[in-house]
Amino acid sequence: MELVLQRYSWALNLAAVLLGAYFAARTVNTIAATAIAPKPALVQQAASAPQPAAAQRTELDADKVAKLFDVPLPKPVTAEGPVEAPEPKGWNPVPVKTALHGTLVGTAIADPPQYSSTRARASTRSRRSAC
Repeated sequence: MELVLQRYSWALNLAAVLLGAYFAARTVNTIAATAIAPKPALVQQAASAPQPAAAQRTELDADKVAKLFDVPLPKPVTAEGPVEAPEPKGWNPVPVKTALHGTLVGTAIADPPQYSSTRARASTRSRRSAC
């Protein structure tokens, strides 16, 4: 143990210097934050009557928002009820067997469909032929 303390005595000095630098930096930061922080305005708050904050409402233009986010405007609902959406042309609910090896991790379906995405992971199976 004595040999270790003699050989690595610089490590204790380094730890003391780092601890001292840490406390000095915290002290300087505290003093600087106190110097630049705004003073409490308790006297001003007590003198003036509290005013309720009015909620600010802004009406948005639907055409501009639809153009900004590149989404179509929803069709207005008629008195007849909701209109049945046609079946998508590109979707096949029956799975197709393939030679590719992979795992479907997840899908995100969005409206409009160009924002939908999938995440797949390639399988790392290695097939070795027995000779």
